[in-house]
Amino acid sequence: MTAKHYRLAAASAIAGGVAWAVSGPLQLAGVNEHETQVVTLGEHVLIGLFSLALVLTAPGLLALARHAKSDTGAKVAAAGMVLLALTALSSNITGEDQSFFPVAASLANLLWLGGSIHLAVSLYKAGRVPRWVAIALPLTQVFALPLSVVGGGIGAGGYWLAVGYLMQQGALERPTAVQAAPAAA
Repeated sequence: MTAKHYRLAAASAIAGGVAWAVSGPLQLAGVNEHETQVVTLGEHVLIGLFSLALVLTAPGLLALARHAKSDTGAKVAAAGMVLLALTALSSNITGEDQSFFPVAASLANLLWLGGSIHLAVSLYKAGRVPRWVAIALPLTQVFALPLSVVGGGIGAGGYWLAVGYLMQQGALERPTAVQAAPAAA
């Protein structure tokens, strides 16, 4: 990934973080009234924000792989996120979950979570980013999905806002022992 693409991915992660953070209070306010249908304007906005947040944070995930031992987890997770975004988008357009939704959403969630765990382990082992970045990465899905009813999007948004900001500032990667040592006088 070039420096320009990395900066674009950082900006995308920040924008995705904003989308997650905005969706949190909406979800907490009970805007999502129906289980398998998208009926109200609030539900359309919420599902739209969900899809947008997924698509915008996927490049951030791929950029994080730059600091990991392997990029496989990032590719798997990003594919799952895009698949889930498309599945949610189809529900938003048609006003209800399609017959393929349970299978596609389950597969997408599995890819997203499995890939995020793989990337988190790879980031942790590489030791190039703060430990919290690696440890909290898979938790963003927990905040975005199961905890969404209690405003979990705020947590997912906070993570991506922080990570995106650090990426954009060039401050995500921890200094190595050689870089961290003070210069001899």
